[in-house]
Amino acid sequence: YFGTVNIGKGFGIFGTPAIGDNGSGLGVGLIGGPDTDTATAGRIGNGYFYANFTPRVMYSSNSFGGLQFKVGLFSPSKLGATETGSADAEYNMPRIEANVVYSADNFSLWSSGFTQDVDSKTGSFNDYTMSGIDFGGSVSLGDLAVRGNYSMTKGTGNGVFAARFDDNEEEASQWYVETTYKINKTTLGVSYGEGEDDIIAGDGDDTDLTMLFARYAATDNLTLMAEYTTLGTGDGTGEYDAIIFGSQLTF
Repeated sequence: YFGTVNIGKGFGIFGTPAIGDNGSGLGVGLIGGPDTDTATAGRIGNGYFYANFTPRVMYSSNSFGGLQFKVGLFSPSKLGATETGSADAEYNMPRIEANVVYSADNFSLWSSGFTQDVDSKTGSFNDYTMSGIDFGGSVSLGDLAVRGNYSMTKGTGNGVFAARFDDNEEEASQWYVETTYKINKTTLGVSYGEGEDDIIAGDGDDTDLTMLFARYAATDNLTLMAEYTTLGTGDGTGEYDAIIFGSQLTF
């Protein structure tokens, strides 16, 4: 009845329900370009905020009639050593993250949030607070499933925790909606999402990502995948279309 306590390094709580889906989450999504050597990004910044891998102390409740919550203390995200204000920044408290999820047979609802203070030792910049909230849900009707999420953040950019100096507490948002349909061993899906922020004047940071995907469960362990992805940007920089084929082997 007590629940579970996790101590160690692991994924965060904020944004986790939105990421953990069986639709576009199993695909490639956002890429850095045709010659990139970095990880694919899924819908980070174009649908959800990334649940970063961080040292933590986290409590997860048991399920009470389908209702479950999590709360945790996380190692605070810090400014990079070369960033403006990094030498004067201090982090007196851990980042707090929490979520609540309600799950039933054919649908699920969730909401999560976080907050973290970044202070100045000498007053060279204004103290500010990173914060965010998201909410979403999923519903299934037989072989048809629909899922969506909307998140808002402040003081931390659009996608990952505080890798930037942000004493103006710029706001960002991201959302997505997707539909999947299963036909025997084949799953077909379409997913659309957008991300925007006011860090750069105008629409330079605004993006939209469309994904069309198909998966075929060849065996219990092997899944074959095909995906078409198109990225649009507010100023036209970095736009692309991609056709992707791959497979996933689990064992």
